[in-house]
Amino acid sequence: MLDNILLVIVYVLYLYLVVKFGLRAFHMFQQNRYEIVRFRQWQKNNVTKTYPLGVMVVWFLVILSALINPFVELRIYLLITILVIYGLIQLNKSRKKTYIKPLVYTNRVKRQLFTYIIILIIFILLSLLALKNHYYIFLLLLAIFHLYQMHIISIVSLINQPLENLFKNKFLNKAKTKLDSMPAISKIGITGSYGKTSSKNIINEILSKKYYCLVTPASYNTPMGISITINDYLQPIHEIFICEMGADKVGEITELVNFVRPQIGVVTSIGNQHLATFKTQENIINEKMQMVELMDENGLVVLNKDEKFIREYPITSKAKQIWYGINEECDIKANNIVYSKDGSSFDVNIDNKLVHFQTKLLGIHNIYNILAGIAIGLHYGISIDDLVIAIKQLNYVPHRLEVKKQDDYTIIDNAFNSNPVSSKLTLDVLKHMPGLRICITPGLIDLGASQDQYNYEFGSYFINRCDRVILVGRKQTKAVYQGLLDSGFNMKYVYVVNRIYDAFNTLERIKEPNCYVLLENDLPDAFNV
Repeated sequence: MLDNILLVIVYVLYLYLVVKFGLRAFHMFQQNRYEIVRFRQWQKNNVTKTYPLGVMVVWFLVILSALINPFVELRIYLLITILVIYGLIQLNKSRKKTYIKPLVYTNRVKRQLFTYIIILIIFILLSLLALKNHYYIFLLLLAIFHLYQMHIISIVSLINQPLENLFKNKFLNKAKTKLDSMPAISKIGITGSYGKTSSKNIINEILSKKYYCLVTPASYNTPMGISITINDYLQPIHEIFICEMGADKVGEITELVNFVRPQIGVVTSIGNQHLATFKTQENIINEKMQMVELMDENGLVVLNKDEKFIREYPITSKAKQIWYGINEECDIKANNIVYSKDGSSFDVNIDNKLVHFQTKLLGIHNIYNILAGIAIGLHYGISIDDLVIAIKQLNYVPHRLEVKKQDDYTIIDNAFNSNPVSSKLTLDVLKHMPGLRICITPGLIDLGASQDQYNYEFGSYFINRCDRVILVGRKQTKAVYQGLLDSGFNMKYVYVVNRIYDAFNTLERIKEPNCYVLLENDLPDAFNV
């Protein structure tokens, strides 16, 4: 009787651990956007490497126990106890981590949890049936479920995919029907490897001087995010719908353009972001330029001429083109640029008249974003005087070179997901700041096989632009650290910590009054486990 009670207690404890690790797996799946391809890539980089040792140990113990005939019950208790101890150690490590973005129990997660519980119940029944005469199979089933939580989540996603597609299509069709019922509304689509959200907000602030606009909030740039915007916020009073369109794999821009059908398309940039899912630079170029290629002859495309991949792309669309830039000759060109800690100023020749603009926004990339806004504003008939006022009053875009005054120092918050080009441009902004300059960064992510090379180049770029560097994530920032070292940066002033909270504790120790602190890129929990 006592033996059975002990077995039940240990078994229940084991199931508790299985559920805890299952929730962690769901957390990582959510941070990988519920996408199996991204999730499998994350598994490969962060989890799969730890499996072989655990699998070999469990198999060894199971086979060893099967070779020893006596003391069957003792072996069962011993092996389950080993699994439980292993689980408790892992759980203790997990509890020490403070997640920036905890698991959100959305309806989708709840549906997946239901499927997961069904699978768990099946494993429980199979293991209990095997317990009586085939205890080693019982142990093997438990070990498989424990060690392969991440893979089981992929199975859950595949099982649920038809249901998720049903919900998605219903939601998309509702949004499409609503949008089609308002043919008078003018629609602007904005894409690019970076600069989408900033350009979207700038265009919205400029056009709002004359029109009632609806803009996709935050980074709502997926089919579901755009559908939420349309279903929940679009009203007959709206005259212009400004829609950010994101993509991290082939086919997504095509899907979004066919869904929204914008009359005006903006391509801000083409870089190396999301190489892990796009696979090649060519795929990125072709996908982003679908914003142009899918536009009909009555449409308008606004393009950054300083971007080589955009400038050299063989456009076949008959849509009208407006080009903007700083270095190349184009329709809307910034001249006489002046940077300072308080913002930027520049001139633009409009109808043979040199117009002077001032903005509190920092950095050359924000000037590009403003130029796109000027092109769109002129197309919609915004007066030059209103353009000047709108640009002078532009607000910071959250987490994109957003200036925040603290008690005795200034934060330049550029924590939104960065890329190889914009990260260097941001360091150029920091270079212009007076006093002590500090950067807190986890480096760059989501760049596939080239990630270490880009992080190394990023680390090499700090010298003479920054005085102190706090790297977040020892594993993630190895290449950045090496780049700093090889560039000749004074490594006495490089600090490596595990978590963003540790970074701010370090900041409190090393900061000086009136210093500037750059937060460059945000590292999701899934990339720092």
